[in-house]
Amino acid sequence: MEKQEAKTIVVLGAGAWGTALASVLAHNHHTVHLWEFDPTHYKKLKETRISDYLPSQCLPENLIPFCDLSLAVKEAQAILIVVPSHVFQNTLINLKKISDKPVPIAWATKGLIPPASLAHDIFHEVFGKGAPCTVLTGPTFAKEVAEQLPTSLLAASTDIVSAMFWRDKLKNNYFHVDISQDMIGAQIAGVVKNVLAIAIGMSDGLGYGANTRCALITRGLNEMICLGEAMGAKRDTFLSVAGIGDLILTCTDNQSRNRRFGLALGQGQTVEEALKTVGLLVEGYHNTKSLYQLISRYRLTLPVLEKMHEVLIQQKSAALAIKSLW
Repeated sequence: MEKQEAKTIVVLGAGAWGTALASVLAHNHHTVHLWEFDPTHYKKLKETRISDYLPSQCLPENLIPFCDLSLAVKEAQAILIVVPSHVFQNTLINLKKISDKPVPIAWATKGLIPPASLAHDIFHEVFGKGAPCTVLTGPTFAKEVAEQLPTSLLAASTDIVSAMFWRDKLKNNYFHVDISQDMIGAQIAGVVKNVLAIAIGMSDGLGYGANTRCALITRGLNEMICLGEAMGAKRDTFLSVAGIGDLILTCTDNQSRNRRFGLALGQGQTVEEALKTVGLLVEGYHNTKSLYQLISRYRLTLPVLEKMHEVLIQQKSAALAIKSLW
């Protein structure tokens, strides 16, 4: 690996994905400040050097946990945000209040920002339209990244220099980063694939076979492209690791909490019961209403995604929803 200039990089969000990305950056010789909002989890991270979310991995020495946001970002030369979509906007607002010095900012958050906005639009509302930013997205299970298994993702930014910055800070002999200028496509792919994973999980939970699964993935990809192109995205983005790559990963492997949520629904659990079964945040569920608003705004007909709104928001039958698609 070509050694890059070491930086102090702050990762906001110490869940599984935030911790895994922080470990990649630490492996690449950067000093990493990992911010955890929960004092209990922060204390455990600091004392044991082990995350509840990645218990088989010990934090590298150059990865330092913080609970105070102002202290975490005080010496920041770059900031990577890895928080759930529903707290993304408040995280930006709090960050802006504490420090508005111009450092590269990226996020690996996947999801629409309530009520139905893309993350880069919210970022520009807070930091100004000219502020460069990058979204990181792709087929990436945190556990496999933490275990240093070969992984690829996409760094997308309208400012190509910003995308290249994050590529250079993250890339190494097991972590590959492609770059793109299509932020809209990268973000829409990250939203839609989670909802589609619930649909495929439902189908599998109902006992349908591989034929049905592959048909739903194919139809879902077409719906993803249709929505993305209506919003100005490029078709090629949906054929990259950020699109079809992440879609296949999330729909077919039980490490995906969205797929597991769908499986539980297909096996007869209610939405509330299925959420308890998964036990972790299910982004696809929380983004379904916002995604439906986007579909309505652009006056599109996207049957698979619309059926998911019926099941998850209107509490209609999962079995009837899947059956009605044929």
